[in-house]
Amino acid sequence: MSESARLLLSINTGSSSVKLGVYRDGAPPAEVTPIAADTTLDAFLEMLVSTGQAGSVVGVGHRLVHGGPKYRQPCRIDPAVRGDLEKIVPLAPNHLPQALAAIDRVARQFPAWPQVACFDTAFHRTLPARARTLPLGPQVANADVMRYGFHGLSYEFLVESLR
Repeated sequence: MSESARLLLSINTGSSSVKLGVYRDGAPPAEVTPIAADTTLDAFLEMLVSTGQAGSVVGVGHRLVHGGPKYRQPCRIDPAVRGDLEKIVPLAPNHLPQALAAIDRVARQFPAWPQVACFDTAFHRTLPARARTLPLGPQVANADVMRYGFHGLSYEFLVESLR
């Protein structure tokens, strides 16, 4: 790898797997397959260190299943965002804890790497109120329970690819 190569890491944590990708100077990653293992991210980060590539990382993008009512656009993860995401774990308890653990793991070992959250619910952010509202009464809607729409990052990719 050349000294000038810049690497962008992609981390997609699911409920029982993680997909990792490396974009080199903006080029798409090679095929990335899901791996179900608690130590996968640790091994990946160790590989970047042992091969001397860690210094070329310019950022980390995380796919998060949910941004709640507040986060609808990609955003840089700082302590305030991290705290807000912790509060909405009940909205996606099978996915957000793993994503937050990956964010924390990267932040501990590489605190200078900027991390960005990309929310799977963002594609559907423009749903009109009547489409977001579930027929469960105002007390439920006031508790941030609404139709958010999921798999939006995949839909966005498909729409852009078909243009």
